[in-house]
Amino acid sequence: MVNQMRFEAKKDRQKRVLDMIVRYHTSTTEPVGSGMISKEMGLSSATIRNIMSELEELDLIRQPHTSAGRIPTDKGYRFFVNSLMETSDFSERLNYDTDEQISLLRSSSLEDVISKALHLCSMLTAQAGVAFFPSIEINEERSRFYFDGAHYLAEHPEFRDISKICSVLRILEERDNLLEILMEDVKDSGIKLHIGSENKITDFKECTIITANYSIDEDVAGTLGVIGPMRMEYEKVIPTLSSITDSISRLLEEMI
Repeated sequence: MVNQMRFEAKKDRQKRVLDMIVRYHTSTTEPVGSGMISKEMGLSSATIRNIMSELEELDLIRQPHTSAGRIPTDKGYRFFVNSLMETSDFSERLNYDTDEQISLLRSSSLEDVISKALHLCSMLTAQAGVAFFPSIEINEERSRFYFDGAHYLAEHPEFRDISKICSVLRILEERDNLLEILMEDVKDSGIKLHIGSENKITDFKECTIITANYSIDEDVAGTLGVIGPMRMEYEKVIPTLSSITDSISRLLEEMI
């Protein structure tokens, strides 16, 4: 029993340190040092460094430069997001009404609704947005794919390297590889995340893709998603995307 309690306490401290590293790095873009966490947790810097070493061994954080602090790995972000989705009530995190904003997009054209909703999603999350709707009858195959907010990618420090931003934009323009992901995600309901190396697209290994589906009469009609760096505000992006797709579903059911 004592050993089990010690094990649980150790896991809890690891989780708290990882949580703080993710949050600090997300807000500041900088590696996080032991001193900052030590002050917040009331533990010695030596203790925090030991916990950081444990997290490094688990491949949840890494040291980008010698003598620098730590940043999360893609596995670290995945652990953080999974914990977030298990314990958080996302419905209480939005301070705006997406139903009201989506209702203003009412149009005679379904494509127009999705295009405008995508723009709203990209603006609210400050990420690039993508949309795909395979169930709507249209003439041109490639027009099933929409993309919005490329400038948000360029504003993130992760993409200041011109070669990186060019590689990501090329994938978005070519569409085919990204469409494979969206076509897979549209098969099932719920939020899907592709974080870092989870992406099948090589040039997206430093990106996160998050998608959520919208429906008509409970049948999945398409998917809406955002693309950005792994260092994104998951607590804001996930509920925003989920709320927008729920609002789209309600609006489309009223229109049809």
